[in-house]
Amino acid sequence: MTAQFRVRGDRIIPMSRGIAGAALDTCEIVWWSGYVKGRFQAYTSPASRAPVLIAESPPIRWRSADPPGPTETAVHALEVLTSRLAEEGWVVAERTGETWFGLLLTRPSHGPAAADSALAHDDPPEDADELDDDRLESALLAQLRLELQAARDEVESERRRRLEAESGALRLVAPAPAAERAPLRPRFFVVAYAVAIGITAAIFFVGFGSLYASVVAALTTAAVSLALDSWLAARRR
Repeated sequence: MTAQFRVRGDRIIPMSRGIAGAALDTCEIVWWSGYVKGRFQAYTSPASRAPVLIAESPPIRWRSADPPGPTETAVHALEVLTSRLAEEGWVVAERTGETWFGLLLTRPSHGPAAADSALAHDDPPEDADELDDDRLESALLAQLRLELQAARDEVESERRRRLEAESGALRLVAPAPAAERAPLRPRFFVVAYAVAIGITAAIFFVGFGSLYASVVAALTTAAVSLALDSWLAARRR
């Protein structure tokens, strides 16, 4: 006689044995993983055909290739699936495998007609794989759109930063406006200052016979020339 159970969180609690001894249909809960989400699914194992998907839990976000642990979200999704199965008369009988969600459910068998009726509640068996492919493709497209938009935003942000940096560099190296530039000294004044300094140094050297006096006279003449040049430049402005 097979003992019956029900799911509470990640535990299995014994239930009544009302269907023991009868011919039973069985289904098993497994984990299906997509690109960004996954879900728990219930498959029957008819003797005359391949396993058939009869119900599934709400999807939960999960990227790992390994099944999730008994987190609050995963446990809730499994409870939703077992509740749906319970409404169809399925009862948890035992665990299968080593996973916390691996459950075997049973219900009284009413022949092929009952199995076809149960399958009609969900999608037709021949379309189950196609629907899974559609879900996977939709998830992939949504993820690709998000990644493409993020890449576009990053490129635009990088372009703006580069333009701001280039604008700052141009402001630093740009020449001053023509009105702000100091006027160039005519070559005539430069030559005149040099000649005056040289003549003054020669006069003092010849007249006093002292190199020291000649240097002092040259420096003094240079200072006077610089002051005169500054005064002329101020007047030109």
